[in-house]
Amino acid sequence: MAQSFISNKEQGFTLIELIVALALGLILVAAATQLFIGGLLSSRLQKANAEIQDSGIFGLEYMARDIRLLNYGNVVNPQLTDTTPWEVLY
Repeated sequence: MAQSFISNKEQGFTLIELIVALALGLILVAAATQLFIGGLLSSRLQKANAEIQDSGIFGLEYMARDIRLLNYGNVVNPQLTDTTPWEVLY
């Protein structure tokens, strides 16, 4: 009968090796989670900033429309006449 001789190095992983591998895996998972959460928060912040910008643009366009229509329908269109540096007649 042939006996097979297996040395200690060929039997598998030691408990220390498994713990180190588990710790490294946990560090990688924690780093990936932090990156994901950071990206999610950044996306939410960017969406909120875009919404604020859209609201500002809407407000400015609304004001510009009101200013343009302020003199709409006025039959008499008065012309400004500059008489002196301190006085304007119209």
